Amino acid sequence: MKLRRAHRSRIIRQFLTESVLLAGVAGTAGVVLAVWGVHALVQMVPPAVRQSMPFLNHLAVSRSALAFTAAVSLLTGILFGLAPALRPVPVSLHTELAEDSRGSIGSRRSLRDVLVMAEVGIAAVLLIGAGLLLESLWRVVHVDPGFNRHNLLLMRYVLPDYGKEGDSKNLAFQRQSEQNIAALPGVVGVGVGDQAPLACGGCNTVRFRVEGQPNIISADQPEANVRDASPNYFKVLQAKLLRGRYFTEQDDAKAPKVVIVNHTLERMYFGGSALGKHLTFTYRPNLPPLEIIGVVDDVNEGTIDRDKRPALYLPIEAGPDQAATLVVRTAGDPASVTSAVRNVLLALEPRTAIFRVSTMDDLIANSMPMFLRKLPAILVGIFGSLAVLLAAIGIYGVVSYSVAQRTREFGIRMALGAGGADVLRLVMNRSVRISMIGIITGLIGAVILARAASRLLFGVGAFDALTFAVAAVLIAAVALLASLLPAIRAARLDPMDALRYE
Repeated sequence: MKLRRAHRSRIIRQFLTESVLLAGVAGTAGVVLAVWGVHALVQMVPPAVRQSMPFLNHLAVSRSALAFTAAVSLLTGILFGLAPALRPVPVSLHTELAEDSRGSIGSRRSLRDVLVMAEVGIAAVLLIGAGLLLESLWRVVHVDPGFNRHNLLLMRYVLPDYGKEGDSKNLAFQRQSEQNIAALPGVVGVGVGDQAPLACGGCNTVRFRVEGQPNIISADQPEANVRDASPNYFKVLQAKLLRGRYFTEQDDAKAPKVVIVNHTLERMYFGGSALGKHLTFTYRPNLPPLEIIGVVDDVNEGTIDRDKRPALYLPIEAGPDQAATLVVRTAGDPASVTSAVRNVLLALEPRTAIFRVSTMDDLIANSMPMFLRKLPAILVGIFGSLAVLLAAIGIYGVVSYSVAQRTREFGIRMALGAGGADVLRLVMNRSVRISMIGIITGLIGAVILARAASRLLFGVGAFDALTFAVAAVLIAAVALLASLLPAIRAARLDPMDALRYE
């Protein structure tokens, strides 16, 4: 039977048809996943964060994104369809068939190996990035905020304007509400502050001077967060008192001016103990000096992933405001006493505005800093998992193709005395070589990217040895498993069938 040689244009059309069809199907699947993924990501955003970012409710895959996807899919299909189609045509068809039967794939094998190495390298970079981000997220979740954040209910309220009687009525409301709420079943303690811990992203700050220092206004003067706190505030938070005492109800407007400072302020500006020392506010130089009556452990007033800053606390009894935040410690689930606490406030003053009701655990979990750390970790983790899957598929495909190309060679080796273990080792050597080169390349790339993205990390170094090692071992294990099946198939070949293979 005489073989007829196909026209070159027909071969090109066939390659292009297959390649563009595959690219189109893949692009369509990608668009479907993108639409679903955008919706899923929006639903992941905590309600509190979504309120501050209303544009998220209108987030969707745009027409430009769809056009870009279509263009990339088409271009990819054309390029990868033309690449094999435009390969130089051999002069002799018999020679080409003979070369294929001997398993000689030359530069094509090298190109496939390079592509698989790139897949493994990218998978290593993404996995290491995901590992670093997840470890950062874990450290943020478990960071010590300076108080016991569990079983805490937060409730902010604003009283009506009482005019000239404001201070006295505000103070009376605060004391009575604390007393009534403390009597509720399941309530362990109640405190009041002008803001809740970890909810003071833009805390008021004040410049001050330590007693004995010149009263010169400059940018180098000490600065600290300034907060108001009731006598029970630190007790309810279970913040540690390092020295001195807490506020009492006697620390009111008629009493001597007192202040409590945190450990960071004491360490930075007093060196030793700050107890009994005095400080004054720069903007109110005529006020009497404030005596430091206590030093508490650092309470994280800003976001949970922010370093502790100097802070000083004034007695809320000396100047109660219309707006304040209740901090309620409960024996069980703090959400179970929400209605009862709300009823107490409204019973004392029906015109009370109540908002920002939350447990401390929910406040942390749904905060913007937590979301901004959780989202990259999830996204990079998903992309890393997909990259590992693609690398495994690539290694499996390359090893399977290599086994098919070398079937006759394996038959000759086994006919000459080679065992199945020898063939298995021969096949696995190539997989290990490809994987190791890809992993090493990925580790180098991960070092470069980790240094560039170090600002996204919290409590973990950019070159965390454990994360790098776990990612490398994981990818190596996946690569070995992906190549094991075709390797076992090669080791079980029957020598006579292999010698007859063309």
